[in-house]
Amino acid sequence: MQYNFTLIVSLILIWLTKPICSKGFEHDEIAVKETNYEESFGVQYIDHYRWMENLGDPRLSSWLEAQRMSLKTFTEGRVKENLKKEFSEILTNNSSSEKSLGSNLFNKNLFISPIKQNSQLGNALLSPNKKYEIVLESDSGSDLKKLKILDLKNKKFLPEILDVKFFSMIWGKDNDRFYYISDRDGRMGGHHSQLRMHKLNTRQSEDQIIFEPEDYDTWLNLIKVNHNYFLERVKSHKSHWHRIDIESGELFEFLPPIKSPFLPIGSRNNKIYFISFQGANFGKLIQVDAITAQIETIVPETTKVLDAAYVIKDSLYLTYIDHTQHILKKLNLLNGKLESVYLRESGSIYIKNIDGEAVMEISHYHKPKSTWVIDKQSKKFILKKREKAPFDIDAFRLYYQTHHGQSAPIWILKKSDMNLSPQTPCYIYGYGGFRVNILPNYQAEYEPWLRRGGCVAFVTLPGGMEYGEEWHRAGMKLNKINVFKDFAAAAKTLYENGVSSPTRAAIGGASNGGLLVAATMNLYPNLFQAAVPEVGVLDMTRFELFSGGKWWVKEYGSRFNKSDFMNLFNISPYHQLKPARYPHTLVITSDLDDRVIPSHSYKYSAKLQELQAWDRLAFLFTRKISSHSRKSGTLDERISYLSHKWTFLIKTLKW
Repeated sequence: MQYNFTLIVSLILIWLTKPICSKGFEHDEIAVKETNYEESFGVQYIDHYRWMENLGDPRLSSWLEAQRMSLKTFTEGRVKENLKKEFSEILTNNSSSEKSLGSNLFNKNLFISPIKQNSQLGNALLSPNKKYEIVLESDSGSDLKKLKILDLKNKKFLPEILDVKFFSMIWGKDNDRFYYISDRDGRMGGHHSQLRMHKLNTRQSEDQIIFEPEDYDTWLNLIKVNHNYFLERVKSHKSHWHRIDIESGELFEFLPPIKSPFLPIGSRNNKIYFISFQGANFGKLIQVDAITAQIETIVPETTKVLDAAYVIKDSLYLTYIDHTQHILKKLNLLNGKLESVYLRESGSIYIKNIDGEAVMEISHYHKPKSTWVIDKQSKKFILKKREKAPFDIDAFRLYYQTHHGQSAPIWILKKSDMNLSPQTPCYIYGYGGFRVNILPNYQAEYEPWLRRGGCVAFVTLPGGMEYGEEWHRAGMKLNKINVFKDFAAAAKTLYENGVSSPTRAAIGGASNGGLLVAATMNLYPNLFQAAVPEVGVLDMTRFELFSGGKWWVKEYGSRFNKSDFMNLFNISPYHQLKPARYPHTLVITSDLDDRVIPSHSYKYSAKLQELQAWDRLAFLFTRKISSHSRKSGTLDERISYLSHKWTFLIKTLKW
């Protein structure tokens, strides 16, 4: 293997400038090691960097600044300056979709799935009399939001400001109050949800608690159909639906307990529509009478996964996943007729209800969003608007074999006039968990990488729902290690097909994907040249003690259960680091991340730097005043983050 001159010089400079530590002397770049003995279920280990969980420790800030400066020294130069200009232009041109940094209430989030904004189910930010509107603010993109109430007539906010987290709400019938679900804790806490009532023009401290579950890890969801309120309690994969007296909080069983996901998607008249996976691996559409609780299957399970459904007037639009692309069907609710909708494009489909009409958006890895509307005469979708990529991009699929023998796709993205070879720098992305589907979606972030001759590979992994609930369960708890093995198998498939090679490939992923990247490079240190785990869950033995971690126990397991703990310890990237020649690694986190707290990345980086081979890089980059979402933080900080990340990859992969 040959290094280019720039990389060799950078490695030598970094190595030579690393401080020599002697007794009684520490340098900011060297993390302090403390002795914290831990024992769980007979497993004994030392957590040297436990002190980094105290985010207010004064030693931490100087260490983090030294880490940032170390990366800056490596990335400084023409490559990064050019990337900064490109990302500045990209983020500015996409400002219409990029500026709502965490303010959108019902954005799908990777760990929690609150009901999306849906006026049919009562979840609307605008009050029924259209006098008030809920505004959520979070400068850092934090899960903890500031809720303000805007008086639309007087164009000013009411005096109260509420703190809310994992939030959903329903307006009361008199428009002078609303009912909302929120975690009761602050930014980094981990207490359970509550259902509360807030009267306008009063302080949040005066809010009435309507319902509070006994168990801290119970997720609540509230919907309204006509004048009936329904409360869902979710715990340990069981969904309990109750009719609730919204004034007293008294619960009345509405449906028997349901084991599998049972997702409300809309209502019409007194009918509530759910996507159900109970006894249906690929999902079916259920109709429940809000008065009698009578359950009826109106669209049975097919051979494709039912991904989403949208109620618009007298129609239900259903999107199914067909090998990671959507197909669309339409159900006539008046006569029960189900028909396929012919589409002239493929990709991911999202349906919006605009003034009672269906508006369809389609996007693919290589094609930005196109918008389609219903033609009033033909009743078919016609193209209204199409966004264009700055250059021609191709996307195609390869298939790899998973650990349990299923064939799953890898989407490869490249510039159209480029030929792939083992010398092609390849960024391999994965997620693999929490029922999150990795579906085609254009991302401008990859444009500079593709323009320079790199390719991107998106791996479909167990843990999502691309192939149903069994596919999800094949990647959770005791099966989690198989996801890492499948990620490696997908990379080997790319190499075998001449797409790239171990000296030219990097792996990346965020959140649960950060766990994927770190665990995979631990297991297969020679399979990749570089790795970028972002905002990852990296200490698997302590995640449930902080912030949103309580919600992940049903996916990962609990540290308080012996078999779960043994599995968590054995797959934990932080605990399984050993002295080795790991890929060049850039760990990325955010200082205000209150979903996966940054101490995961701090501890992992400190230990990796301690154990990494001398000729391999191990950097940490902490995004300032930013949170979990990659879209959080100021524009300048996002440009800095992206330019550092892709400069690191260009320098470590393109010799």
